[in-house]
Amino acid sequence: GEERHRPSPPSSLLVGINFYGNDYRLPHEGGSMVASQFLEVLDKQRPKFVWDTDAHEHVAKYKTKDGATHHLYYPSLKSVKDRLDAASELGCGIAIWDLG
Repeated sequence: GEERHRPSPPSSLLVGINFYGNDYRLPHEGGSMVASQFLEVLDKQRPKFVWDTDAHEHVAKYKTKDGATHHLYYPSLKSVKDRLDAASELGCGIAIWDLG
């Protein structure tokens, strides 16, 4: 007989919440960033922060001395709250992801 897949109940699913960032050198390069690297960029670059409504994340935008444009996504209190609220509404658990 044919085996049918049953969807998992929301209570058995986890929403991953990152406690690290991603720095994208436009147009295509990018990589993960831990807190100490993020603080260094804030100190040296003084980026402008904007809210990305699609990603529900703050984005720090800056240019380096060589003229490269960067978009740095790093979790903020608002972005973490939005993810916690979504997990709660869906009845899911959470998992924290960190690097370093």
